Amino acid sequence: MGCLMEIIGSRGYIDMGIRKEATMEEVMLNHRRRRHREHIFNLIEDEISRCKEKASMEDDIGLWKQKERVFKNKFSTKLTWEMLRSRSEYCEWHKGVWFNYATPKYAFLTWLAIHNRLSTGDKMLSWGGNVNAACSLCDAPIETRNHLFFECRYASNVWENLVRGIMEDDYTNVWQELVMMLSTSQKTIKVFTLKYVFQATIHRLWLERNGRRHGEAPIPPDILIRQIDRIVRNRFSSIRLVEDKKMEGGLRYWFSTRQGF
Repeated sequence: MGCLMEIIGSRGYIDMGIRKEATMEEVMLNHRRRRHREHIFNLIEDEISRCKEKASMEDDIGLWKQKERVFKNKFSTKLTWEMLRSRSEYCEWHKGVWFNYATPKYAFLTWLAIHNRLSTGDKMLSWGGNVNAACSLCDAPIETRNHLFFECRYASNVWENLVRGIMEDDYTNVWQELVMMLSTSQKTIKVFTLKYVFQATIHRLWLERNGRRHGEAPIPPDILIRQIDRIVRNRFSSIRLVEDKKMEGGLRYWFSTRQGF
């Protein structure tokens, strides 16, 4: 009754005198024609009668729904997923999160940050209870996502040191501007470097923030900068092993942006 119910509704099969669970075979063998006031029901009765006249002894075959009112005997994982999935509004920022050679744990944390799902001070304050909502890095009274990345004095110092040579006159530490800037489909070494440094810095700042909240000794910004610099160098070194011509010169480019820092 699946396809038929889409046409006549949940009440229609009762008016037709057909069980909700009835198979095509059962309808062909047992259904008796009725007269209906609704024209659509009479059309269905006509179609059932024609099918009975053409009926053969062949077995029923199973069909897969692939699109609206389109059924085929071939199963498609893609089309089935398209039928089942819930569609959301297309977002441009995914290009700054999921890209070739991204480190999964950095990308995932960035995804959480973009959705503002990190347990920053303002979030913990909204949950209630006696919590310290101040920034662990600079002691600002309220720690928010935008403050932590990268308006905080500590975070801004780290961020500017790492990306000033990449962004040059376009430098910014404003979260919304950065997300928009990184939502580009360009695949140049410069764009990749900025995206990767963005994610690595978010990850290291979040670890530093959590460490301080749990009583660990604070790491000076210059040491954190060197740690992130080493992370970026190691990533470019590993990319060289796959011999991607588009990424040739990546390490050299990174060194060129670090001059004077």
